[in-house]
Formats: sequence, C-alpha cells, structure tokens
Amino acid sequence: EAGLAGADAPRAVFPSIVGRPRHHG
Repeated sequence: EAGLAGADAPRAVFPSIVGRPRHHG
C-alpha cells in the first residue's frame, strides 16, 4: 500500500509542478 501511495503522490505532483510554470510562463 505504501508503494502504491508513494507512486501516486509523485505522479500527481509532476503534472502539478510542470503545469504550474507552464501556465505561469
């Protein structure tokens, strides 16, 4: 369960961080 949650967290963070600067720019 911990592994699944860990892989889900970075997956949702990646698009969030990548979409943030992309929208800002």
